[in-house]
Formats: sequence, C-alpha cells, structure tokens
Amino acid sequence: MCGFCGIIINKNSIKKEELIHKGINYNKLLSKRGPDEFKYKFFELDNFFIYLGFNRLSIMDLSSFGSQPMSLDNLHIMFNGMIYNHKELKYNYNYDLIGSSDTEILLNEINKNGYQNIKGMFALSIFDHNKKTVELATDLFGQKPLYYYYNKDLLFFSSTLLPLIETELIEKKLDSDSINSYELFNFIPAPKTIFKNIFKMDNNQLLKFKLNGDIKLVIDKKIKNNDFLYKKKINYTSFLEETHRVLESSINKHLIADVPISSLQSGGIDSSLINLYISKHNDIKTYSVIFDSKTHSEENQILDFTKNNHIDNTLIKFSDDSINDVISNTHNIFDEPFADSSLINQFLIFNEVSKFTTCCITGDGGDELFFGYNRHRYFSLFKLINKFGFGKIIKFLPIEKIVNLYNSNSSLSLNQFEKIINLIKDNNYKVYENYLSIDYNHIFSNKASNKFNSLNELLELDKKIYMKNDILVKIDRSSMSNSIESRAPFLYDDIFNHINKYDIKPKKYLGKKILKDISVKYFNVKLNSLKKGFTFDLENKFLRNNKFQNMILSNLSDGQKKYEHLINSNLSAIKNDFLLGNNRFNYQIWNKFVLINWLNKYKDHIISS
Repeated sequence: MCGFCGIIINKNSIKKEELIHKGINYNKLLSKRGPDEFKYKFFELDNFFIYLGFNRLSIMDLSSFGSQPMSLDNLHIMFNGMIYNHKELKYNYNYDLIGSSDTEILLNEINKNGYQNIKGMFALSIFDHNKKTVELATDLFGQKPLYYYYNKDLLFFSSTLLPLIETELIEKKLDSDSINSYELFNFIPAPKTIFKNIFKMDNNQLLKFKLNGDIKLVIDKKIKNNDFLYKKKINYTSFLEETHRVLESSINKHLIADVPISSLQSGGIDSSLINLYISKHNDIKTYSVIFDSKTHSEENQILDFTKNNHIDNTLIKFSDDSINDVISNTHNIFDEPFADSSLINQFLIFNEVSKFTTCCITGDGGDELFFGYNRHRYFSLFKLINKFGFGKIIKFLPIEKIVNLYNSNSSLSLNQFEKIINLIKDNNYKVYENYLSIDYNHIFSNKASNKFNSLNELLELDKKIYMKNDILVKIDRSSMSNSIESRAPFLYDDIFNHINKYDIKPKKYLGKKILKDISVKYFNVKLNSLKKGFTFDLENKFLRNNKFQNMILSNLSDGQKKYEHLINSNLSAIKNDFLLGNNRFNYQIWNKFVLINWLNKYKDHIISS
C-alpha cells in the first residue's frame, strides 16, 4: 500500500523544473503512506507537463521490479492497494512478467481486459501516452482514498487531501454544505470534500480525462454492475456451506504478502471468526486494545477467546499520555475533518502494531454485509412503534421530560437515547441521516434525503454511506499514518457477490447470525456478540479529563470568535452545557473540537467565502 500524487498542467502555467520541485515536495507529504521508496516520472505531451510521483510501502515483491510509477509500453500506472486475485489473473492469461508484484499483473490485466476481472482494494491512476488520457479508478467498496481537482488547464490528484491543501495551484474555498454534513455525521460523504472545488473518488468509480488541448472529463461511471436481476432462494444449509468456502478463500488470499502479517482481535464476532480461520493453518500474532474503563474494556472476553483457541495475542493498554497526544493531533492524522472518536483507539493500536509488522488483518465490513448494527434491529422497532401510534402519544411530550427516564446503566449513551426518542417523536424513521446524526435536535435541510422503506434499503445505505465514509476512512488513515497496510477479508468481491445473489430476508439473520452459525458448525466455537470493540471513552478520557478542560473551553471560544459564520451549531449553548457539567453534547463538543483545530491549522490556505 502506498501514496501517490499526479499533476497534469498546461506548460504556460509553470516551468518544468518548478513543477518537478513542487511535485517532489507534495510527495514528501505522503511519506507515511510509503516510507520505503520514492520515485517519480516526468512527461511532456503537447501543451502539457505531466508529473507522476509515488511513495512505496513494500508489501509485494520487495525488489525494484515492484517499484512505481510502473510502465508497460505507453501505459504508466500508480496503484495504492492490493489485488487479491492477481495469481489467478497471471495463471489465466499467462502474462509475460519481469517481477512478482500484483502491480505488474494489474497493469497487464487493465491493458488486456480492463477492470472487470480485478478483485481487491485499490485506488489507481493510469496515464496513456498514446491515447492522451488519464484514468482514475477505485475498488468495489472504496477502500483506498483518491482526491482530485481539475479544470481545463490542470488535473491534480493525490492519495490524501494534504497536497491539494498545500498547493498554490488551486484556489480553495470552504463548502458550507460539507461542513453541515460533517457536523451531522462526523464525516463528509463522497464525492464532496470540505472544499467546493476539490472532490474525492466514490467507490467503484472510473473517471477518464482526455488531454487534447484542454483537460476534459469524458467518462464518469461505475466500474462494475453487481446487481442480480434474479436472486436465488436460500437453502440455509447449502448457503452456509458456500459462505464458509467463500470466506475461507478470501481470508487465504488476504494472507498473501512478502512481509510478516498480523491481525487485530476484539471481543466481537468479526475479528474472532477471521482469526479462527487463520489459526487453522497459520501462526499469526494478534493484537488487542484494553482500557482501564470497565465499560469500554473487552479484556476478559479476549483472554478467554484467545486462550481457549490457542491464538497468540498481545494485549495493549495505553497510557493517558499516548491517548492525550492523539486527541491533540487528530487534525494531523486526518487532513479533512473527521470525528469518529474510535479513530483514537485505531491509531494507537496500529502505532503499536507498526513496531512488529507492516501488514495487518482487520474485521471491517462484517457489520455491513452480515446485518450486525443495532440500528438494523431498531428499524423493526420503529416501524412497530409507528404502526400502533405510540409515536403520536409521546410526540407532545417535551424531550427534556423523556430524557429524565434515561437510565445511566443502559447500554445506550444519553445522546443515543435522545436520538432514538426523537426519531419516534418525529415519525422520521425513514430518514437515514437521522440514524447516523450525532445531533438529535438538528433540523435537516430541505434537500432530498436518503429515504428507505425496508431493511434491505437501510443495509444498502450503510454500505454506500457509513462504511465508505466512516469505517473505511478511519481504518485507512489510522493504519497508513503508521505505515501499515490494513486488509479486510470481509470486503472482497466474491463475498459481496455471494451475498448479493441470494434473496436474503435480513430480518431472519440480524446480529450476524450467519457468522455465528459458521463459527459453531466449522469451529465448534460460540462467539460472543456483546462487542465493545475499539470504541473510545469520550467522557472520561476527553471531556472530563483535567488536561483538556481548559483546552476545550479555549477551543470553543476560539470557534465562536473566528468561525461562528461557518459552524451551524450553537457553540454558546454547547459551551454553557459543558460548564454546567452536563454530558448531553459530548459528541458535539468532540466534533467541534476537531473542526476548529482543523480550521486553525489550515486557515492560511483557504480563501474566505
């Protein structure tokens, strides 16, 4: 896994030597993503200069034969990711290769057959010197990031947003709609970024630019159509057997590397099942996060599971100092505002794992593909409540009165409890954004919302919106900030296609029943579903941590003075609530803390809107 940066610019805009100098400096900003090697190529094509720079994290074919940018005749590729079926492609088409990297096979495959046979995680660029085109492409799930900007004289793309922020080649204006989305969800959904004129690639997307006097976008489409017109009825026994085979095959492919591989282990189902598969035939080290907070620690579950199943595991307990360092520097890890607080745990565990390996297996994707989120269960509850009119009964009760019924021993946070009550009060369960919103009382804009009437539609939106823009962003940035390639076996084309070709009634399989049944049938292990996972104790480690009390107040005051015209929330009300010792706006305070720190860091690169 790596990082790359490409610049196609009109010769009248810059001198050759200046562009190369700037390009090299932009690639230095990507060094964490690829610390092992840096190379660039420079081309002239008609009225354009073309710079392609690549930072390599060596995982496959550690020799120079795996270096990038890589060329095949007139094609020049930069590729970030891993093609898990590269051995099959090599066997099927008998490509004439000089090395053993998946990059070389990928380049040959695209040249011969396009993208349809490729299975894996990737964000890539291909410059075709003869056809005068540049293609940008991403995998089925959008596991790897790729940002871009273009006009008739400039195409600038990069694995992170930072080079596009730092460059003076692009004027940057903040997008108020994007800030609104961030304040609601803790992330900015693709294809938007925090800037009006800079975009990020969506999943399963192909862009083609034509370089013919001017730069023109000529193709913007999905790469693969994975919809099945006629879905098979389920025979659960045979379905379970096929799911087992496909999952085992995916895990084995994800273990292919020329460096040692480790795996994460939580107390939940996804990572536990993956590590059961791995430990059948492989010795692998697993790593887990533990906390001194009883409500956030899975130490006992992890110890029991790994001991009973003979899995080599290291428990990592973080000091407050290490946690505090990450809290203070999230805007340096994520170059676009991002406030899922579990990023702190993810970053810290990858930081520890990086001492031993540069490649790590994760359990990401299990919730989305196998119906694991609590909201999948809540959906039926909301429909039932509204069907019998209970929502109308409590609609006229003030939210403050209902909140008094909250039980602090509940597994739900106060913020979650308020949000659920409001969903019922407003009879607004069809609006997907309300499920993800961190702000229960936010009034949504009048724009069209992502509405759904069935659990299947909710699941599709989870894959399209939440997984792509939260889960995969978090895992990529926290791992690559520590120069680690993270791999998620659940997010493999064959597993997605296998699930998608059946007429599955999700209501029957909530809580990852399929994965639980596989574990019992093939490993004789009953997996625990009461996962606390890599969540973060936001209240005790941040809001009520003496180290951060003054910093939080200073941050909110700073936001009021400088950015109140940009921030939609009432910062004064949030600050007053915090001073009173309430925890009602915990998530909002963290959200604003991250945003204001980001604005302070990058304000000099932004043109006032």
